[in-house]
Amino acid sequence: MTCSSYLHDIGMSLPLSRINELRVSVQEIEGDAPALRKILTRFQSFIKEGVVHLPEEYDERHSINLPKDIADFIRQIHPWVSARYIASDRGFRRVLAEEMGCPEAGRCADLRESFLQTLARLVKLHSSKIDLKTQQREVDVGGYRVELAKLAAVLRFADSLDISRRRAKHAFDLWKGIVEDKPSQLKHWIFKWSISRVDVLPGRVSVEVTPSEGPVEEIAKVIGVAVFELGHNVAKDYRTCSELARTTFQFYIRLPGAREVAVDVEELECCYEDVARRFPASTSDTLSRMLEELRRPFRLESTQQPDLLDLLASALYRRKGLSEIVDELG
Repeated sequence: MTCSSYLHDIGMSLPLSRINELRVSVQEIEGDAPALRKILTRFQSFIKEGVVHLPEEYDERHSINLPKDIADFIRQIHPWVSARYIASDRGFRRVLAEEMGCPEAGRCADLRESFLQTLARLVKLHSSKIDLKTQQREVDVGGYRVELAKLAAVLRFADSLDISRRRAKHAFDLWKGIVEDKPSQLKHWIFKWSISRVDVLPGRVSVEVTPSEGPVEEIAKVIGVAVFELGHNVAKDYRTCSELARTTFQFYIRLPGAREVAVDVEELECCYEDVARRFPASTSDTLSRMLEELRRPFRLESTQQPDLLDLLASALYRRKGLSEIVDELG
């Protein structure tokens, strides 16, 4: 689990030329996650002779600076990229061989190989597109029974809780570009920026919201954190973890200087599904203007229309229209 926590997202940070060298099989991806087949058809230009092949003119750029289609593609396939890196002779396999210092043959080498293959599978299984209930539950590693599906569920849940401003800080200097060029991505960052910390203790998860300049901004942050981060980003992986690992957590939202408030993640998931289907009904001049300002870049960047959470994220970023959008959500 320690190795997987460090390595599960490495596929999103590798140079594009390195990803190409790994020759990630599209057939393997589709076999593991049939739900991705339709999605991958949108990215045929990044597939060559059945393997992932990305344009290397963007090689040295961090993934957040990549064109949206390349970044979206990498985001979908990165668990398989990470798994290939782990098993690669030029990747973690070489690092582990140097650390263990065991010969090329014998029990030590067999254990190393078994560990590598299991680690690669665990990292691959952190993709939410793979149905863990259809996967092999247990594997043997050097005579030890490893509950692979359960560990994958725990890894997914832990990964979904990486929602604090620490994760969003590398995007802070790029927010102007995100707002102008990729407005659909703003809600993926600004609500995380509204979370100062996430504390996980036995049986409980506490999410602390950052200080606000007034009650309306505070309400807006709480809505974004509760509905989008917990109801959308955490709920599904928490449900899988509770089923496979047979463990439950009570979630809390904590405001600065205030006591914690218990929240029900299942109810928040229903709230998200409701909000994501709704479009602004208000005829206020402010909301109408905000919506029109968002629609223009959305047409260029996304096939979707901005929803209420996109408007909320934009209002938080621009610090205008918060009262109107909070009333609309209420």
